[in-house]
Amino acid sequence: MIKKEILFEEMNSLIPSLVPGRHKGQNGKIGVIGGSFEYTGAPYYGAAAALRGGGDLSHIFCTNQAATPIKSYSPEIIVHPYLIAGTELKREATLEEVKDCVNSTSKWYSALNAMIIGSGLGRDDAISQCIEDLYGNLESTLTICDGDFFWYLTEKNKEKLAEKIRKRAKYTVLTPNAAEFKRIWDFLQIERELTSDEEKEAERKKFTSEVKSPLIEIPIDNPLAVDYVEVSKKLGNVNILAKGEFDIITNGKEAYAVLRKTSQKRSGGQGDIMAGLVALYCFWDQNRQNELEIDPNSDEFSILRGCMLGNYITRHAAALAYEKYKYGLTAPHVLDEIYVAINSFVDKGLTSP
Repeated sequence: MIKKEILFEEMNSLIPSLVPGRHKGQNGKIGVIGGSFEYTGAPYYGAAAALRGGGDLSHIFCTNQAATPIKSYSPEIIVHPYLIAGTELKREATLEEVKDCVNSTSKWYSALNAMIIGSGLGRDDAISQCIEDLYGNLESTLTICDGDFFWYLTEKNKEKLAEKIRKRAKYTVLTPNAAEFKRIWDFLQIERELTSDEEKEAERKKFTSEVKSPLIEIPIDNPLAVDYVEVSKKLGNVNILAKGEFDIITNGKEAYAVLRKTSQKRSGGQGDIMAGLVALYCFWDQNRQNELEIDPNSDEFSILRGCMLGNYITRHAAALAYEKYKYGLTAPHVLDEIYVAINSFVDKGLTSP
């Protein structure tokens, strides 16, 4: 098992120094594919979190009716109304419209360091015609799959989208909550039952009473990890960051539990904030490995440390916000604490659980 101190040293090593001579964009350019008539907050939270956490530029690719509200939230976010939705068109999308949606969005991929897909995307037949190429065209661009992406995976596009995940597993992070993970499990038709709540609860109690570290490596057959490990393997060893009381991070080969205390109130938007931070820090992780001359096509390449850092900073920021607001906590309060969480991590290396 990797010692706690080494994990935190590795996470800290990902964070770029703020020194004279750095240029705009060097700390990270993050994109979000999401935002629809009903949901404009989710993509904003992801894009804003990436900026608050140390990134330089954030882009959102959304539907036309979502663009103006999102633009009004912040002057810092670049908004592209390229997505199409049948609910806005009031008819089926034409093949030309589908191609234009995919091409207009994909042409930006080479300018971005990481992408989030699914936040506030909505569930729409027109998007279903685009999503396989919107995701597949990202190729080696780091990609965080969140929110409505899992509906397309498990209910609409299914095996075609799953096969694209297998091809891009090394560069993809799935961030399901418990309900989303159950749908993925059922879609993959894994023969055994999910680990029982009783087994998981017994393990959680053990961690609560015995483990003092806020972040630990755990065996891949641990009751808290084994289900996520199996799904990861079914999808080509894709990276999974599973949200829960203790968040579990795995690529099917190794597994980690983030035990850091966080907010006891879960308002909408906190998962979107985490997606933004994970996207940014996975890019920092990739940068660090480039400096170490690790081949991104080799088995040594891994973005798990970026996942850990993004998850840890999110939980820390949420804990700080919860201390102030308790029942009144909402996602903007968490956004406001990100700078405190990341700055204290840099200054101290390890913050108390």
